[in-house]
Amino acid sequence: MDEFGDMAIPVKGGFHLKENLVGKHLANYASILMLSHFKGHAMGGFGGALKNVRALA
Repeated sequence: MDEFGDMAIPVKGGFHLKENLVGKHLANYASILMLSHFKGHAMGGFGGALKNVRALA
């Protein structure tokens, strides 16, 4: 969130979430750079982050 409040973005077809709260300034951005962390451990299997990003327009 940011100091100017937040806004809700609807999650279409969401099972657990119907909306996501983000900082109000997100509406001013033309793009988002997503950096996901991925790591694999031989003993523990797979660990990391998996993200799905869709264009809003």
